[in-house]
Parts: sequence; structure tokens; C-alpha cells
Amino acid sequence: MSRIFKYIFLFTLGCQQLSAQFQSDSLIFLKSNFQLNNAGSSFEKQLNTYNLNTFFTYSQSTNNFFGGFNHRFISTVVKSNQINIKDEQYISFLGEYDFSDFLKSGISIENSVYDDDRKLAINQSSTLFTSAYAKYTPTENIKIIPFLGLSRNKQIGVEDEGYTYGAEAIIENVKFDEFDIHSVIKLHTEDIAPRKNVINNFKLRVHNEFERGISNSINGTYSKLRKDFYIDPDSLTKFEFQIDKNIQSRSEENYILRDKVSFNSQSSNVIFDIEGGLAMRNIERETKFISLSNLTSSSFDNAIEELKLDFKTSVSYNYRDFNGMVRLSFSERTENHIPKNISGANEIVYNKRKELEEQKNNKSQLAIVTLAAAYELTQKDFLTFSLFHRKLKYDTPSKINFDDRDELLSIFRLYYLRKLTPAFNVYANLEGSFNKLVYIYSARSSNNSTTRVLKFSSGGDFSNSVVTSKNNAEVLANYTVYDFEDLNPNFKSYSFRQFLLKDSSQVRLNKNVKVTFIGYVKLSEQGDFNWTDFKGRPIRFIEESYLEPKIEYAIGAVKFAAGIRVFELRTFKFLKNRKTPDTKYESYGPISEINYQVLDTIYIKCAGWYEFINNEQNYKRELVNLSIQVNWKFL
Repeated sequence: MSRIFKYIFLFTLGCQQLSAQFQSDSLIFLKSNFQLNNAGSSFEKQLNTYNLNTFFTYSQSTNNFFGGFNHRFISTVVKSNQINIKDEQYISFLGEYDFSDFLKSGISIENSVYDDDRKLAINQSSTLFTSAYAKYTPTENIKIIPFLGLSRNKQIGVEDEGYTYGAEAIIENVKFDEFDIHSVIKLHTEDIAPRKNVINNFKLRVHNEFERGISNSINGTYSKLRKDFYIDPDSLTKFEFQIDKNIQSRSEENYILRDKVSFNSQSSNVIFDIEGGLAMRNIERETKFISLSNLTSSSFDNAIEELKLDFKTSVSYNYRDFNGMVRLSFSERTENHIPKNISGANEIVYNKRKELEEQKNNKSQLAIVTLAAAYELTQKDFLTFSLFHRKLKYDTPSKINFDDRDELLSIFRLYYLRKLTPAFNVYANLEGSFNKLVYIYSARSSNNSTTRVLKFSSGGDFSNSVVTSKNNAEVLANYTVYDFEDLNPNFKSYSFRQFLLKDSSQVRLNKNVKVTFIGYVKLSEQGDFNWTDFKGRPIRFIEESYLEPKIEYAIGAVKFAAGIRVFELRTFKFLKNRKTPDTKYESYGPISEINYQVLDTIYIKCAGWYEFINNEQNYKRELVNLSIQVNWKFL
């Protein structure tokens, strides 16, 4: 138990320190996307929504040849006042031949189709890529992959054809003096005149270990993404430029530079790292045809410039039965929105758009402190503690923007676990948070508020060869208080209290039969609240319960389950301080499930439940819910 306890703490700490890893294979032509031979289909019907999801993946390889096929189809049908159908289909094929250890060549075909019968900006589109590529590996650590192909792209009824071309280069763990160099370059252009789509990525990491346990990593990233879309022009633009469709380009460029110094020596109980970074991002929207005859403020394209600086450091200490960590981080971000002027445009209209964009300009500062500790008191007692504190400062330079604010958030958790017997554990958990929101300008200061949340939970789990049971009881209180609620009657301080009791149990009657039970009861109360006197007036009360007893029978590879599902939701309002029934929702009915596992290759699951629904007006209806899933893994 002590090892598991430590592993959980170290895993939580490690997840926060993970950074993006470099891909050792191609970013586009990946064999791993095809190497799992399986097929499957699932169908779900819940309420008025029907969902079908099917997939098929197959690959075959010899000493020199690899071929793979992948297909996925998703269909969603929603029945309301009218029927809405949305279909998505993706098909891909990869064939690759190894001429030698240094040269491989292949072809790739990808086709995707999207179709939505709703009237959206882009409700129909399809793309088809056919590419021939070569993988040249001059050394074990360097791989170069050029490719050339054809592209067919259809969007809102307009089909374009052209070339797709580019290259990838991967440098993995190349030694240069005392430095390890890793780099990935991806250049991908889809030239389908009059449109053009571009994806460019460049990543470089230089790692140097000065001495055992002390290292430095420098990471640089540049990326550019451009997508061209067809849009429907207004009648004046259509007539003036004699076009049926207009083209809008959206592009984004990112520049990132990071440096990290780490200390992690096996002879020390301390792990330390410090990291700093600079990131710049530019986003632009550009419309090809703009008519000056019907110019409005929305006619102008715009650009967004973002600059971010960040710094963080962490120290962890591990000694015997104690694990602790402290992390500090600070970041500052500036975002500017800039409209693009149009030659010959009315200056008054442009200045109006400029004023609207300036309102979006903002600058923020974020500081975070995190503490975490885990201590094994005895072989049966374990204690963890965590504290999170964040301060956000958000400023808007525009004189007509009153969104400037400061925000404080503190969260703590104290968790205690006691191992009473090898089969029975109990725990107690205390959590709380404090959130303070303050708007700088008086125009919005009526929103200034303080939110305090406190939650206590306790429970246990018991497990042996016959009985498995997990139980939990929880009490939560939330108090949100507005600083100046007397100035605005629309803002009222309120409280929210909740009690939750959950149970999940299983009793194995014999080798083939077991009884399971899942259920919970939730009681919630909402009301007005006065923090000064710590008094409240209840307004709404909610009772919610769910019960699902079920018996399961297994015979060979087939498992049957049948039971009852009961859900009830009742709401009450308070009239003259008396709790009065308001609404009611009751749902009950049989449930069943069949699972069939055939030789670890075929898995079939069919589950469903039939609902008898009733409400406070005695309006009764019946509803069927169904889920079918079939998976087939084949060699």
C-alpha cells in the first residue's frame, strides 16, 4: 500500500513536468495508424439522438512490403421538430516498399467527407489526397521524407483540384560536441487554385548535460497554418466582382523559445528545475473581395498579435516516507486586435471598427503557487496535503472598456487514509476553496464577489472473494457573497448546500452468478444568504435519487445481466417558508445487457433499458434506449 501511495503522488508530480516528445517516425505516413487489425460497430439511441459509429482497420506486411487500410464512419441523427442528419467518413490507405535499409517508398490515399443537412457556413465538404513519398535514411538518426501528390477539395458545392507537395525531415539524437540535437521539419502545401492551404512546422531541441544530474534544454518552435474557405458574398459584392463565392483566408503563426535547467542527481533527495519561455502568435483574417458600396464595420479584416512571457520553477524533496513539492510560476500576456484598413474606405466606418477592436486589447499577469506533500505516518496510515493559490490581473487599455479586474483563487485539500484490515480501508477528505473577484472600475463593481466552498467527504471500500463494496458520504457548502448587492437588486448573495450518499456493491453468489447494486441519493438546497449574520432563506430544494440493482449470470464467454433502473428528480419551492412541491420527474423500467467475448478476438455488447416516464402533471410516456457494440480483432 505504501508503494502505491507514493506512486500516485509521484505520478501526479510527473504529469506536471512532462513536455512534448519528438516523433521518431513520419508525422504523416505513420504505419502505426494501421497496424492494429480490428473492426467494430456501435449503435446508441438515447432520448431523441441516434448515433452510429463504425470502423475497420487492416494491414498486411511481408519482409519488404507493408499495406494498410483504415475506414471510419460516424452518423448522428437528431429527431426534434425536424430531423437533422450529420455524417462523417474517413478512408485512408498506405502502401510502403522497402528497397533497402536506407530507402523506402510508398503511396498514401486519404479521403474525408463531411455532410450536415443544417444550413451552416460550411455544412458540406470533402477532401481527397493522393501522394507518393520516399523515406531516405542516410544515417540512423536522420530521416528525410519528400512527397508529391494530387488534391481534390470540395466545399459548399465548389470543387477545386491541384497539387499537394512538401517534405519532412527528422533528426533524432544527433551528437554535436556535448550537445544532443533533435529536430523535426514539416512543410505541407495544398495548391488548389484559387485557394491555398499551408502547414509548416519547425521544432528544434538542443540538450546538454553539464555533469551527472545537471542538464540544460533549449527548445525552439515555429509553425504556420493557413486555410482558405469559401464564403457566400452579399449581393453587391457578387455583382461588382462577378463572383459566385468569396474566399476568406485565416492564418496563424507561432514563435516559441524555451530554456530549461534541471538538477536531478541520484545521490540527492532534491529535484530542482527552472524554466523560462517567450511565445509570439499572429492571427490574421483576409477576405479576397470587399465591396466599398456597402461598407460596414464588419467588412474590415483583422489581425491579432499576442506576446507571452512565462517563468516557472519547482523543487521536490523525497526522503523515506515523505514526498513534497513546491512550484512557482509567473506569466504575462499581451493581446492586441488590429483592424486592416481598406484603400478608399470611409475613415468614419474604419475608426468605428478600430474602436471596437481596441476594446478587445488586453494584458494579463498570472502568478501561481502550488504545494503538495504526501507522508506515510505508519504502515497503515497515509496523509496527503495540497495547496493551490492563483492571482490573476487582467487589464484593458481601452478607455471605454470596464472589464479590468483582479482575481484570487485558493484551493486546499487534506486527505487521510487508514488501512484497517487487508480487505477494508476508510478515508476522510477535506477540501475548500476561496475565490475573490474584484472589478477595478465602479461601472462593474456590483459584480465584485467572494465565493467560499467547503466540502467534507468520508467513506470506505471493502473487498474480498465474495463481497466488494465502495461507499461515500459527502457534504458540500457554497456561499457566494456580492460586495455591493445593495446597489443592484439583481445581484443577490446566495448559498448552495448539498448532501450526497453513494454506494457501489457487488456480491458473488457463486462462480457464475453475482448481484450488483449502484445507487445514490442527492439532496440540494439553494437560497438567499446574508454572510454578516450567517443567515439564509431557502428558495429551492432538490431531491435526486438513482437505484440500479442488477443480477449477472456468466456461462462460458457469454454474460447476461438484468435488473431495474429507477431515477427520480423532485424540486420544491418555498412559499411563506414552507416547502411546497414544484416539479417531478420519474423514470423507471427494466434494464438488460449481453456481453459476448469470443477467444479474445470478437467482443459483442448489447445494452438497453425501457423507461416509463412520469411528471408532476401526470403526463406519461415511454422511451427506449439502446446501445450495441461489436469489436473484432483479427490477425
